[in-house]
Amino acid sequence: MSNTTVEERSQNPGSHLEEMTEGKQTLQFQKGEIIYTQGNTADAVFFIQQGKVKVTAVSPAGKEATLSIHGKGDFFGLGCLSGLNGQNLRVNTATTVEPSLLLRIEKSAMVSALHQHQALRRSFIDYLLTCNTNIQEDLCDQLLHPSEKRLARVLLKLSRLAENGDEAEVILPRFSHETLSEMVGTTRSRITYFMNKFKKMGLVHYDRDLVVHAGLLAEEVLSK
Repeated sequence: MSNTTVEERSQNPGSHLEEMTEGKQTLQFQKGEIIYTQGNTADAVFFIQQGKVKVTAVSPAGKEATLSIHGKGDFFGLGCLSGLNGQNLRVNTATTVEPSLLLRIEKSAMVSALHQHQALRRSFIDYLLTCNTNIQEDLCDQLLHPSEKRLARVLLKLSRLAENGDEAEVILPRFSHETLSEMVGTTRSRITYFMNKFKKMGLVHYDRDLVVHAGLLAEEVLSK
């Protein structure tokens, strides 16, 4: 899961997007709205100004998996920029997790801006390297760590995406155990077991939404 956000706003390429004068459009979405669907034409990238977005994919057999959750300051839909020609079609589906304000940037406009604006280009490269590092960490999690630790890491990454992500108690949208199981790479029953365990340990609790005690979770689960 590439649950990534660049925490230092000065290093985020989003702070340089105002230099672009053409090819961008601000869009508002309600919770649960589809931004684009797997198989759609890939002709733009998106930047999250407010809100959260879930990226999923469906196999030919019909099995769906959650690939990543993105928050404020993140890009998604970057596949159209890859290689010489980029992806012609979307290989995943993007859906809002909560009301969101997005900046849609035409592929040609983004490519042109990266060529013309050095500050944007440098910060965008830093952003991609950060994303790549997080993907490598996720891969290590899948290969080396048990599902309990993987769940703890997913919850901590989701906590960093929250508006109050720097506080001791972080409020998250209530993701289904099915979604968490897809992100962790285990069964829904195992997620239920570990979430109940975390609740008994005082690491999480429910107050309409999910509240994560991030510091305690990191100390109790990840340090062992």
